[in-house]
Amino acid sequence: MKKNNWSFKSNITWFITLCFFVNVFIIGIRKTIENNYLIDEGVETNAVVTDVRKVGSKGKVKCTYTFEIKGSSYTGSVDDDYYMIGDTIKILYSKKDPKINRDKKFLDRWN
Repeated sequence: MKKNNWSFKSNITWFITLCFFVNVFIIGIRKTIENNYLIDEGVETNAVVTDVRKVGSKGKVKCTYTFEIKGSSYTGSVDDDYYMIGDTIKILYSKKDPKINRDKKFLDRWN
């Protein structure tokens, strides 16, 4: 008796597709949760823009900033073209995990 390989391949394809979309959904939800947490509970501090560069073919500008908390240095980034290297900007960071941080202007516009 022959096994039906098509249904096995089809099931694997559907499983992989489902995993992909669940992953994309979870990543999107996580960023939204982080943004809401930072708006409500984030600690405000200053950061210095350390790099500004165009990324991609559409001219999108990515600004990288650095800030220090209790002697440790952290970085973050924002996709916007209104900052220049050396600018001091306001950011919000998570007291529990400063690696989670956002530009305050971004959160003001997002909210």
